[in-house]
Amino acid sequence: MPTTTPELLRVGTYNIRDGGALDPQDFERQLDLIAGLAILGVQEAKHWDRDRQRRLRRAAHILGMEPLLTPSANHGCHLVLFIRTPRVQVIEHTPDIADGALHHAASRTLVEIDGHRITVLHTHLNPFSPEMRLAETGWLTEYAEEGRRTLLLGDLNTIGADDPDDDWSTIPRHLYSRHREIRPDGMYDGADRRAIRALSVAGYADPSTHLGVPAAPTTGHWPGAEEWMRRSDYVLLSEALTPALTDWTVIDTPAARALSDHLPGIATLDLGALVP
Repeated sequence: MPTTTPELLRVGTYNIRDGGALDPQDFERQLDLIAGLAILGVQEAKHWDRDRQRRLRRAAHILGMEPLLTPSANHGCHLVLFIRTPRVQVIEHTPDIADGALHHAASRTLVEIDGHRITVLHTHLNPFSPEMRLAETGWLTEYAEEGRRTLLLGDLNTIGADDPDDDWSTIPRHLYSRHREIRPDGMYDGADRRAIRALSVAGYADPSTHLGVPAAPTTGHWPGAEEWMRRSDYVLLSEALTPALTDWTVIDTPAARALSDHLPGIATLDLGALVP
């Protein structure tokens, strides 16, 4: 009998800014940017729990996906993980693995796809404190253990482990505390990369680094919102899952820049490359 090659799996992350566009047509355009994915993590789903989850249900209908809502501990910046059934089957879902300890939240979902069981972590790390971001990674690193297939997606609020340092002369001093390390003498040093490096040391792979492609920025284009281009949004993979990685794309178009202060990032996987 002829064998059927599983179709590529596309997994994305998108911070839609304050609940998404207020204009219904622009909201649909936001969702069109990330249409056709198998797994999608949305951050800042503000007010999606209101009015009998009207906006959540609307987004799920437009995307044709099943939503899993995780309330945020602060600012109403809820997380929503969208799953495309029946290909992706949810085995177990934990909305908040840290029981409220994170600034926002982190969910854990065990799914089965084409016979492979994969753990999907979805989070939005602390935007204000490098120290808290580093502490929050402690809830995520264990899932990169050897042999475990894990996807970690979300807004990690940090540049890449090896990204070039920012030109701090162009960045307001009152924002340094969000992004820079502090030396023992109390003076600021370069970008604080401890959170992303902790995840890297634990075993997570950054698609840009793994594939050797340029590290495209995902935020910094929005007027009045920390206007310097940098990375913030990721889909990271445990070592056991990296053989499946084939592509990483940031959707950077004029239309995408006009719809949110973050750009969607999409990883493409070929699960056929994995040993069953």
